Amino acid sequence: MKKLEIEIKCPSCRRVLKQQLDQMKHGRSRRCTCGCEIVFEGNDGPSAQQALDEFERDLKRIFK
Repeated sequence: MKKLEIEIKCPSCRRVLKQQLDQMKHGRSRRCTCGCEIVFEGNDGPSAQQALDEFERDLKRIFK
């Protein structure tokens, strides 16, 4: 499945950043061009990507 990409806003400059959902793991971060570091918490991103991947596999099995 294609990796789901979401948009997040920098809390400092409000610039919209695109981020792959499965890369939003606890303790990882993303730095904006303004220098602000956005730290991800929890593991909801990878879990959501995994659920979408499983859903796609199930759909392929149903419609084959």
